[in-house]
Amino acid sequence: MVLEPVRKNNPPAMDKLDNIVQPFFDLTNRFFTILFGSLFNCWNLIISSFYPWIRDVYTLSIGLRNVYPT
Repeated sequence: MVLEPVRKNNPPAMDKLDNIVQPFFDLTNRFFTILFGSLFNCWNLIISSFYPWIRDVYTLSIGLRNVYPT
């Protein structure tokens, strides 16, 4: 009777589960990275396009504060 040697590199159940679950995590990670990246990119674009208007409103409010001190 020949006994088979116990393999030391036999991955435990958690590693097998990891190998199954990991691609899904990678996909969702990539999806959220793309989503939030584009979101922040758009936010940057919005801020830069509205900046002159924001600046004018801010200067106007400072001017009004000087005219009508509280």
